[in-house]
Amino acid sequence: MEADENSTSSNTLEEMMKKEPEFSKVREQVNQDDTATLLYSSGTTGPSKGVVSSHKNLIAMVQNVSARFTDKEDEREKIFICTIPMFHIYGLAMFTGLLSLGSTIVFLSKFEMHDMLSSIEKFRVTFLPLVPPILVAMLNNADAIKSKYDLSSLDMVLCGGAPLSKEVTEGFVDKYPNVAILQGYGLTESFGAGASTDSLEESRKYGTAGLLSSSTEAIIVDTETAQPLPVNQTGELWLRSPTIMKGLSFLFVFSL
Repeated sequence: MEADENSTSSNTLEEMMKKEPEFSKVREQVNQDDTATLLYSSGTTGPSKGVVSSHKNLIAMVQNVSARFTDKEDEREKIFICTIPMFHIYGLAMFTGLLSLGSTIVFLSKFEMHDMLSSIEKFRVTFLPLVPPILVAMLNNADAIKSKYDLSSLDMVLCGGAPLSKEVTEGFVDKYPNVAILQGYGLTESFGAGASTDSLEESRKYGTAGLLSSSTEAIIVDTETAQPLPVNQTGELWLRSPTIMKGLSFLFVFSL
């Protein structure tokens, strides 16, 4: 649709981005420290609590996802399928970041195994973000699934939301040898940031959470003295990142 010559409106996103903002017409100014999301979590306290995250947290999270999935040497088309709810930090962080990259995403109206598998076949999905129960179901029914659905386009499974055992990971790789598994570790309180097995070397170390996310610092301390611990010691994990929820400069996670 063409804009009228006397109109000040734009008809394309590119034209809109070239225009300077007219602040006199903006009713509410949004700052980076303003609240962007309110999600609920019991991950660090036991009782459920509201986690208030800012626009700054959201921007930092998008940058993390962008760094994770932007590979100039990999020119293959990346097609994702959404199997996880976007009211959960995993789905919100993952797919907000992917949308910002202009990625191709297949959305399901609701999760059903048949719908997911047939959509992978139909749309030639290459990346499958999921949670451990879905991965376990794919493992337990691997022979029937492979005989019914063409999953040859699938390159990678991204697993998060709960721990994934080494035994399950090895079993999945054995049944789907052409599909790599990357694991992610994060929290609602850190807007999904934490660590992930992004690299090929890390992804083969089954059972590890992988390398720290971009702009994330971590330390393991003694739970009694709060002093840093050497390697191979059990303690409490502390995180510091621009993605950490409002009200905290750093995050006490849990003992490990």
